[in-house]
Amino acid sequence: MRFIGDVHGYFNGWVKKARKAPEGKSVQVGDFGVGFSKTNPPIFDFLDPRKHRYIRGNHDNPFVCEKDPRWISDGTLEGDVYFLGGAESIDQAYRTEGVSWWREEEVSQEVAWDITGKFYDGTLKPRVMVTHDAPWSAALKIFRYEHPKLEKPSRTQQMMDIIFESHKPDLWIFGHWHEDKDVTIDGTRFICLGECSYIDVDLETLETGPIVPFR
Repeated sequence: MRFIGDVHGYFNGWVKKARKAPEGKSVQVGDFGVGFSKTNPPIFDFLDPRKHRYIRGNHDNPFVCEKDPRWISDGTLEGDVYFLGGAESIDQAYRTEGVSWWREEEVSQEVAWDITGKFYDGTLKPRVMVTHDAPWSAALKIFRYEHPKLEKPSRTQQMMDIIFESHKPDLWIFGHWHEDKDVTIDGTRFICLGECSYIDVDLETLETGPIVPFR
């Protein structure tokens, strides 16, 4: 499986990387750029929506995502892989609500309680987490307190903190931070994918190739 970092509407770059994915399957980890135009780009028709999918980021229109067959809904569990989108936009003051920013960019408090409860009581124990954002506590260590997104924890980051405190997956893949990082914390390998970077993962063995940055 190929995992691809934030695309931000650069769909041609996404297509080039997705088409060469191992086993013909890929997942984009949010900020795909969905909903910033009235119609989807025609390149969407080039790839099988059952094999090339995405989770939503804070820069994706959640209402458009809900109608797209490529979208992996928040809280989806497929085998040992758990998918969860959403994040907080730190630049929302410079965006337009309903056009380039949505109040629903993070999962609701009710959904967050339901998700964290399932991890807390042991109902959910996936080997792999695929999310747009990362736990606050992990981000502090990965980015060493030197990032504007670390000024205060968002609801999503706090929710993921509870998840990480309750369960330590083997692998956690995320985007949002626009940097390539590979750091192990408390036995969990955290892989952050920068913009248009990708990594290939064998989901049975969890062996990976290198992070390939955008070129």
